Amino acid sequence: MKCAFFMALLSLQFCCCGCWPYRFTTFPAVAGRVIDDNTGAPVDGVEVLVSREGYRFAKDASDPVTHELKPGATPQPPPMNEAIKRALPLIVSTTADGAFAIPRQTRWGLFVFLPVDYLSPGGSLVIRREGYHDLMVDVRSYEPVDLGTIRLKPVPRATAPSQ
Repeated sequence: MKCAFFMALLSLQFCCCGCWPYRFTTFPAVAGRVIDDNTGAPVDGVEVLVSREGYRFAKDASDPVTHELKPGATPQPPPMNEAIKRALPLIVSTTADGAFAIPRQTRWGLFVFLPVDYLSPGGSLVIRREGYHDLMVDVRSYEPVDLGTIRLKPVPRATAPSQ
């Protein structure tokens, strides 16, 4: 009887050790500056959205026997409409100098054993403004990310036919 009680107590202690609330990073802090690709001028009013839809490898990107990635395999961006659909309600706009900063996104959860994020936090940034081509950037990091200068390509204006 004592042995069964001791084993039950030991099992309970093993299962409950290290259980505590933990604040997980779901998307790192990101900063950057958006400029016009043609003129180099900062672009004001650009919307920067955080999307949970991240880049993924194609199904045939890994060897079926070894399950290792094939040489040259690169993750592919999700369709733009899916990335926009899965965007968080947080939308940041660039300032007059083209700069933006997104704070780190977190969530609380119960973690068992060691407080380590098993999945790399991140997703995609969707960068868009009327008159420019939309741009998507893959972001996966535990640390804050500085994207530096991001060049947005203007959409060519339709010209009137000459007479």
